Amino acid sequence: MDWLRNIVETLTLLKETSTRVIQKMLPIMQSLSQKKEIVEEVLRLLANEGGSVTSDKIERYLRAKTLNIIDDSEKIIKEFDNFTSAVSNGKADIERNIKLYPFLAEVWYGDVFDGKEGIDALQHLIFKLEDDLNKIDHERFIQEAVNKFRSK
Repeated sequence: MDWLRNIVETLTLLKETSTRVIQKMLPIMQSLSQKKEIVEEVLRLLANEGGSVTSDKIERYLRAKTLNIIDDSEKIIKEFDNFTSAVSNGKADIERNIKLYPFLAEVWYGDVFDGKEGIDALQHLIFKLEDDLNKIDHERFIQEAVNKFRSK
């Protein structure tokens, strides 16, 4: 019974944390897509440094950065219902339907976090997502882009 309670709590927290990562990243992604204010701010901060960076280069860098941060969260949300269903049917069912949730299966079977498996691996994934949450900050994105493109 403890295993079942632990897995339910872990899966609930995993989905909640994944959703929070995407929700927190959404304004930054919208800023890149619509107003381009982050790109303009980076260009403004780099203006005094000379250099030949273009807004396209900055935008590509920032888009890649945002996609990298939300990648795991998107996979989790996409695979979550099928994985949860398999877990609720027992450990044997997880392996039987592995193609429905390849990312979560890799985590579950210890292929992602230094051999951590099962619930421990899912909890480690939650810690990684929480770290991602801490990296989502408008000003931080601007500063990282400035540092990346600053003339050396």
